Amino acid sequence: SGGDSAGRVELRAPVSGVIAAVAAAPGTFVAEGQELFHVVDLDRLWLEVLVPEADVGRIGTPSGASFTVDGYPTGFEVAPGQGAAPVAFGGVVDPQSRTVPLVFEVPNPGRALRAGMYARVRVFTGQARRALAIPASAVVDDGKQEVAYVLVSGEAFERRGLRLGVRD
Repeated sequence: SGGDSAGRVELRAPVSGVIAAVAAAPGTFVAEGQELFHVVDLDRLWLEVLVPEADVGRIGTPSGASFTVDGYPTGFEVAPGQGAAPVAFGGVVDPQSRTVPLVFEVPNPGRALRAGMYARVRVFTGQARRALAIPASAVVDDGKQEVAYVLVSGEAFERRGLRLGVRD
């Protein structure tokens, strides 16, 4: 007939990703809200950096990071221009580890990285600055100051004093 009916409408979004853990066995009784599976989207991962309590004040507002993972010949960069974004910088110090979590969401092209991997991370702080970069082998310590010799013409070189910044 043409009557109205009341009922509960439930909208569901499709879940995509890789099953990382199964929390229930076949035939097991499960309660409402109990976790059954842990699904991970490997196209985008979270880089969680545990910042020591002593360094929290120096970081301020992080602008990005770079990290290396054992077994990969090149490093990875976490930069907004590359689709990465800061997610959260914890407000509470973990009482056991004395660290604060700093989380970045990073793209994972080709699914090269795996969830749960350990990384060595360098967090970018402060404003980005343009600067000249030279090979470390070009820096000469003359005892008083670090200098470099610059080719000015033909075989003529000029000594230039340096003010060094970050070394990488």
